[in-house]
Amino acid sequence: PLSSMPAFGPLLVFFGALTLLVAGLRASMQGGFKAILAQSTVGSLGLLVLLIGLGGDAASVAVVTFILAHALYKAALFFCAGTAIHATHQPDVLAMHRLGKGLPLTATACLLAAVAIAGLPPLFAFIAKETIFEAMLDDGAGMVLLAAVVAGNAAFVMIGMTAALRPFFMGSGTPSKIHHAESPGLVAGPLI
Repeated sequence: PLSSMPAFGPLLVFFGALTLLVAGLRASMQGGFKAILAQSTVGSLGLLVLLIGLGGDAASVAVVTFILAHALYKAALFFCAGTAIHATHQPDVLAMHRLGKGLPLTATACLLAAVAIAGLPPLFAFIAKETIFEAMLDDGAGMVLLAAVVAGNAAFVMIGMTAALRPFFMGSGTPSKIHHAESPGLVAGPLI
């Protein structure tokens, strides 16, 4: 198997960390709501590759925990993005302003998902991020690698806050025009 090759783990760690950083940078340059979320997903995949490269029990727990946490918050964010885009007929996050009043449940769900993507307590994603750092410490990963993961996590925080705060709670001038109200079917999933 590939894992028996001497350079297999270090190559996965290197390319996973590189993917995490490049995707974080690319996400910060996107304007489209779903494009930002897609690039952050690429960064998450890089983090998973990095963890697989570390190997060991702690890394295995981190992979499984992070996949579950990521699925929960990223699905919620994509649903919120879809609701906001459909309601405003505008895909660009920078063109959306103060949607929180017109889409209050979507704004709440998006804010909770942003707190999760940032890895803040008391949400499950906090535990997932802690398992990632535990895996790195357990493996004895170097300071450069740890710095890359911390920088990648900072990019996730920025992405989450951009996706949640910018369209729903920020912006100058009049709020973006909302063409229709929230759909209970689309809001229930992200809130749960």
